[in-house]
Amino acid sequence: MGYLLGLFAGDGYAYHDKRYRHYTIEFYLHSERNKEIQNFLITILNKLGLSCFVMKDKRYRCNRIKVYSRTLLEYLNSEHKDMTTDVNIGFISGLIDSEGYVNFKKSSISITNTDLELINACKIFLNGIGLNATIRERVMSRKDKKKSYILQIPINFKALNTNSIKVKSV
Repeated sequence: MGYLLGLFAGDGYAYHDKRYRHYTIEFYLHSERNKEIQNFLITILNKLGLSCFVMKDKRYRCNRIKVYSRTLLEYLNSEHKDMTTDVNIGFISGLIDSEGYVNFKKSSISITNTDLELINACKIFLNGIGLNATIRERVMSRKDKKKSYILQIPINFKALNTNSIKVKSV
């Protein structure tokens, strides 16, 4: 479930339509670059007994993977304070697959996100298990509306039992 939480934190969106009582969770993944991640996500959702729908969103060249589930929505929106090491590693793996980049030349993994609190929590966890993670502020471009931060993770993260499709492909 940690992987699902991380993927949701990076590329997920959820809402509750009170009028029609719909509980909707959507994941926006690039239609070409993230095919393996999409297949893995669909496999996870099917194992949870959930039906998912894949729709092409031509505006952003991505696929929207949509699920209707009240239980999953409540789980994703709840606070997860008692996360185990395996769940945290899964969370970071999901975050890498949604917001991350693996740099072969620098032997590092980068996660870019605007939520400094989230990035800082990941850094604290990674430093706690012996990986020297660092955070730096990303240089804003003209089209950026918010400050974003980059979490640098050493490639040693690959040695952990991760679910990350991007890290496994290294």
